[in-house]
Amino acid sequence: MMNPFPIVWADMRRTRTGILAVVCLIAIAVALGIAVSSQERALRKGSARAADGFDLLIGSPGSQTELVLSTVYLQPAVLPLLPGDIIKHLQEETGAVYFAPIAFGDSYQGYAVVGSSSAFVTQAGLIRPAEGRVFEAIREVVIGADVRLRLGETFVPLHGQSRPGESGSGDEGEAGHKHEGFRYTVVGRMPRQGNPWDRAIIAPVEAVWRLHGLGTGHAEGKEQIGPPWEGGTVPDIPVIVVKPRSVADAYRLRAKYRTSTTMALFPA
Repeated sequence: MMNPFPIVWADMRRTRTGILAVVCLIAIAVALGIAVSSQERALRKGSARAADGFDLLIGSPGSQTELVLSTVYLQPAVLPLLPGDIIKHLQEETGAVYFAPIAFGDSYQGYAVVGSSSAFVTQAGLIRPAEGRVFEAIREVVIGADVRLRLGETFVPLHGQSRPGESGSGDEGEAGHKHEGFRYTVVGRMPRQGNPWDRAIIAPVEAVWRLHGLGTGHAEGKEQIGPPWEGGTVPDIPVIVVKPRSVADAYRLRAKYRTSTTMALFPA
């Protein structure tokens, strides 16, 4: 039989530039495929990790994507509001470890100021502050790991979104206006969680409600924060985060609050 290797070798020597180009194209294609697969896997894991503290979200009917982006990733959006009465119903649920209203609308130096409860901040005691303590009064806040504020520092929040480094001039405009006469005090810093909430400032939800001229869900004149919200009128809210006691409770609550007036979903 004729030996084919000399012919192949001669052909390769004659077209070495073309062969080198083909080899490079194949190498680039394989590298891109591996990179895309790795990035997709990392994106899935990162997205799931970011949603770890948000087992079940309840909001008004609308876009599920907007609800998740606003709540989990703190992307600004105008969300339809839930009737405040839904909180009173959730307080009667035995299948929830805790539930926490989430209220948006304010900022400070580019950081979102979000209203919620101490149970949400600590994940019902699973997370402890890296510095200081959790808020215990209506004018106290805790901050994420990447917020450039110090414990004991005070500030006046802005209504609306502000740019990084902007504290507000008091003029109406893109950054909104300052809530003059109301100062927050930083009392704690949370450990790094590897999600957008590392750049958030978390205040008692009652403070956000009060700053926007709403009730606090408690009897008039009371400085109480946190549940139970039973005295007075509970304001309408964008979203409620629920921590179910079990997988069965999670699916039961999701089914129960999937109605014509409420939307329930698992963000992960």
